[in-house]
Amino acid sequence: MEKIISVIVPVYNAELYLAECIESLIRQTYQNIEIILVDDGSSDHSYEICERYAMQNSCIKLIHQKNAGSTNARKNGLLNAAGDYVVFVDSDDWIDETFCNDLYWLACEYSADLVISGCIKEHSDYKEVLHNKFAEGFYSKEEMKKQIYPYILLQNRDEEFGILQYLCAKLYKKYLIMDCMNQLDERIYNGEDAACILDICLKTTNIVINNSALYHYRIRENSICTLEPDESYFTNAIYLYSYMKKVITGYEDLLEYQLKYVMARFINNGTAKIFGFTYNYRYGDWVLPEQIDYSGKQIALFGAGSVGKAYCIQLCDIFQVQDIQIFDSKLFGTRLYGFEVKPPDSIYCAVFDYVIIAAVNEDIRRHIYEYLISVAVPVNKIISTQPVRYTNGYELKMRK
Repeated sequence: MEKIISVIVPVYNAELYLAECIESLIRQTYQNIEIILVDDGSSDHSYEICERYAMQNSCIKLIHQKNAGSTNARKNGLLNAAGDYVVFVDSDDWIDETFCNDLYWLACEYSADLVISGCIKEHSDYKEVLHNKFAEGFYSKEEMKKQIYPYILLQNRDEEFGILQYLCAKLYKKYLIMDCMNQLDERIYNGEDAACILDICLKTTNIVINNSALYHYRIRENSICTLEPDESYFTNAIYLYSYMKKVITGYEDLLEYQLKYVMARFINNGTAKIFGFTYNYRYGDWVLPEQIDYSGKQIALFGAGSVGKAYCIQLCDIFQVQDIQIFDSKLFGTRLYGFEVKPPDSIYCAVFDYVIIAAVNEDIRRHIYEYLISVAVPVNKIISTQPVRYTNGYELKMRK
């Protein structure tokens, strides 16, 4: 028998778009759904619109609450959900009629707890199709650790999320989303989707990625994401970072650098709009050693942590180095900016002009240096200097 899908819609002052949203849910080809409309204390006619649809359609549950934010409204919807699976739809968005059906059968085919799809950003004058940055298909936990987690927040040098950071455009097993939503800090009003998605992806045992774009995400000028930031933006950033730091516990090696980069970008957005300047965080926290001109050289990096990441992006962007070989005893099997991270003993057969030791700790650098000497790497090919923090990164961007 087909399982119930609970479609939860947090509603707040969406009277202009709400009917289109609800109509798209009623028209779903997958019939075994319940629609839960959670009116979050709307001050326009949204509640009356919800009430009218609820009276006409037995599959609709209507909940009214005092204004407490979208996270609280979603939690309330989950508490009243009877489904085995959950879908979130924002009240100003809409979905194609096969959305629930397509994601449900993918979940069944692969026994998946989480199905992730693409979406279409609906701007006022154009459409923008967004896909996740990974190949379609099923990923086990081990495959996620090697292929998904190293890029989930920061996909190579394009500074984009590997997984689209929207709670919408996904199908969840209810137990999984309830666990994550219940722990989500309700003080976070900007970035809460990214925080929750990261938590879910780290907790789930598998995922299915399908990049069909059947979810329509409306871009509105007066939404939270488009409003000018104020001082609360930075308080929100503190809550967001503190929460996400807890979420990545146990995965720091893969995610700490990504999280810091994303938070730097998040804070930069507010700094640019409020103060008129930004910080150039693109090259990370560490300056590439300046002993030589790396252009046209074959380079090896020993270390794929925060120092190695900073060195790697500088080699690619500043010196256009095409051939970088990366070695790390803990992170081998992952990829760094498109380059495979290999185990240290692979350096035996590697060809390079220079090897840079990318480690802050002096004892670790000495250990690596001695190892390289022991495997007959010439001393004049080894660059082993104390990493220097990147401090010349501020640039003015005048407010318009």
